[in-house]
Amino acid sequence: MALGGAVLIALVLLFVWGSQALKPPAIQVALPLIGTPSPLPVAATEMPAVATVTSILAATPTSAPTYTATATLTPTATPALTLLSASASIRAGIYVKAIKPDGVVLRKGAGFDADYVTTLPMGTILYVQQGPADADSLRWFWLSDGVRGGWARQDEIVAYAVKKTP
Repeated sequence: MALGGAVLIALVLLFVWGSQALKPPAIQVALPLIGTPSPLPVAATEMPAVATVTSILAATPTSAPTYTATATLTPTATPALTLLSASASIRAGIYVKAIKPDGVVLRKGAGFDADYVTTLPMGTILYVQQGPADADSLRWFWLSDGVRGGWARQDEIVAYAVKKTP
């Protein structure tokens, strides 16, 4: 939708400038990512992007000028992380990674009797909000993927990373 708006703006500029002698400047448009917002870091291939729309005017002696818009995606920076050893202790304020092939089960409370929330797949990166809590002879941590949250067993996760401090 943002790119369509940029094309409309470019067409208005073409109409206003109308002359081959004037060349409109490049237009920068921020393209929002479609998906779920998340406070978690994202991989370089999933970074938010900025599109640069460059106008190109071309004319021949027998035709009117034509307009072509092109978009170039440029990744923007995300918070840097410091990776942790998988043997590092799990605590509130760090990111963990789901390691069980069946995924990590999130519950509304610590313990097997707590209501089920969801199961997130192996490899999911989660932020530790609270914990540990002891229930059913296990340690539990309250985790969030930025959309869903719940209590998970310690044996389903390993320490992954912390945000770098400036």
